[in-house]
Amino acid sequence: MNDSEKLVFISALKNGIGLTRAASMVNMSPKQATELLKRDKKLYQDSIDAISEAYKLLLVIANSYVTKREYESWKKTNELIRGFVFKLVLWEEYSTAETTTDRTLLKAIVIYKYNEEIATACGLTMDEFAELLIEKEYLTEKILSLRSTIS
Repeated sequence: MNDSEKLVFISALKNGIGLTRAASMVNMSPKQATELLKRDKKLYQDSIDAISEAYKLLLVIANSYVTKREYESWKKTNELIRGFVFKLVLWEEYSTAETTTDRTLLKAIVIYKYNEEIATACGLTMDEFAELLIEKEYLTEKILSLRSTIS
């Protein structure tokens, strides 16, 4: 990854879109991005810092709206906060494709915000994740139920 790609990658993370989407912006898979982050400790720390700073800034902005009693602005900012991926989810962070069971999949759905993060954390591409969900159709009800209770 060259310097301009690193800038794009970190900027994407700062915007709260998560590792999976940030990696795709620089034509990398989540697995490749994770391997790079494990080798490049500075890039890893810069990524963590960028996410943390951006998330804290959103919280400060939201708090200022509450203090000023600007509730519509607070509500909009709070929606951004809820959608912000504030954790750097690495490839196979939670399990591997081979060890992903119904139980680990359901737990990952509770832990992670978006399907991309669930797939990445379980060591699955989005295609593999989709196939797994299709294969385990009986989990769909549980997944939808979990998603509605944690949203």
